[in-house]
Amino acid sequence: MNQPTVIKQFTETQSLEIKSTHYDTGPLVNLIQKAESVIFQFSMRPDQARAMAAALIEHADALKA
Repeated sequence: MNQPTVIKQFTETQSLEIKSTHYDTGPLVNLIQKAESVIFQFSMRPDQARAMAAALIEHADALKA
C-alpha cells in the first residue's frame, strides 16, 4: 500500500497514520501520530502488526454489550 490509512481519534481532533514500508532492514508497518512539533512512530514487523490487529479485535469484541 502506498497511501497511508488514517484513523481518527474518538474526539476527531487527532489522527493516527498507518503506513507499510520496505526498509533496508526489511518490511515494516508504522503507526505515526503527529501533534504540533512532536512525532510518535511505532514500527513493527508484519507478524507483529498481525498480532496487534488480532489483539485490537479481541479487545473491541470484549466491549460488546
